[in-house]
Amino acid sequence: MHHDHTKTTPTPRRLRGDSGGALVETAIVAPLLIILVLGMAEMGLAWRASTEVSDAVRQAALDASAPAGDRNADIYALENLGSIIDPDTIVSVIIYKAAGTGTDGGVPAGCSGAGTCNTYSSADVLRAVNGTISVNETSCAGDFDSNWCPLDRDVPDQVGVAVVVEHSYVTGIIPGSGILTIEDQSTFPVLKN
Repeated sequence: MHHDHTKTTPTPRRLRGDSGGALVETAIVAPLLIILVLGMAEMGLAWRASTEVSDAVRQAALDASAPAGDRNADIYALENLGSIIDPDTIVSVIIYKAAGTGTDGGVPAGCSGAGTCNTYSSADVLRAVNGTISVNETSCAGDFDSNWCPLDRDVPDQVGVAVVVEHSYVTGIIPGSGILTIEDQSTFPVLKN
């Protein structure tokens, strides 16, 4: 007669009422974790978009400060913006005569008069990117940039660029309209010719 001497460990018995507890806990925690991860991803994408806008605005302000009297200064700025930021997301671009440098020289009040600023739409940015804007090389009269003609800019003028961009949320996890409006501005002195 042969006896099996292998020892078997008894399986622990479940307590009464404990069946399915892990499934319930998972059902409660999993959606919260998913919401947390999607929210972090959404905020990361919004932060990246904001950083891109900030970088593009600084570069556009530098482009708009092209050497004094450069007729195409605004076109350079619009081209740069449209190459970094999707033109379809741009609500408006204002290129203006600023009072200060950096980000402290904000858009002047009543920025629609002659000699103050030029306002552009996403369509204007797209036209600049596509190279379909033509300007009179010797005068701004009647051109899209006639309110503050690049030919009239000179040292010590400060050129400002302000941009409004609408960033669409990707995941839909953020409540509201699903759009984040990003505004940024920067200024540079007009460069010597």
